[in-house]
Order: sequence, then structure tokens, then C-alpha cells
Amino acid sequence: MLPVASVAATDRAALVLGMADYQYLPKLDNTRNDALRMAETLEGIGFDVTLGIDVGAEDMTRMLEGFAFRAEVADLALIYFAGHGVEVQGENFLIPVDVQVQSNRDVERQSASLKQLLEAVEKARKMRIVILDVDCH
Repeated sequence: MLPVASVAATDRAALVLGMADYQYLPKLDNTRNDALRMAETLEGIGFDVTLGIDVGAEDMTRMLEGFAFRAEVADLALIYFAGHGVEVQGENFLIPVDVQVQSNRDVERQSASLKQLLEAVEKARKMRIVILDVDCH
């Protein structure tokens, strides 16, 4: 009888967000395609990818919360964000497509902070990666 080879599959989770069709900010040309290509590439190398294109603030929050739960059991957790970003009082924020930004408080209440993204990948067992491709304002 031949020995059975055991190959442990690495558990890889990714959340890919691409924001292009902004309602109140300038639309972005390449972010949607960049996110789609990133998702395809990550799937090709064994990632379980959750893809969000042109999501609003509520959906982005839900996706981040769901991904944080998924990342807890992953060896490697990766978040990729392409879209508008802004710094407010030393903190970086990533802006969903439906946010109408008129003040710093609007940004803080309606956008996802870099800190939130880092917290979402924090509990991955081996490696945590956050990639930002932002158009800064």
C-alpha cells in the first residue's frame, strides 16, 4: 500500500473593494478594473475572495465586519481598497461611494478608517496585509 501524501492547504481570505462611481465626489476611472483584476489574481493563487464594487457606507461596514470574522480562522488575511481616501487629524479614511463629505465629522462617521481595516485583518493566524490604492484629497 502506498503512503497517502497529506498536503495542508493554506487558508487565505481576501476582501477586495473598488470604488469608482461616486455620487458626490469625482468619479474614478481605473479603480473598478483594478479591483476586478486584483480579485481575479488573488483567486488564481488560492484566495477566498469577497468582492465589493461601488459599495455604500452601510455595505462597506457590513463587509468589513464579516471579513473580520472570516479572517480569524484564516492563515493569511488581505484587504485591498481602491478609491478615494482622505486624512483627517492624522487618521486615514477610505470613502464609500455614497458618502456626502462636507466636514471632517462626516468623513469620520461615514467612512472606514485605516485602523478599522487593520483591525479586520488583525486576528489572522500567520500574515496580515492591507493594500491601499487611493486617490487622496
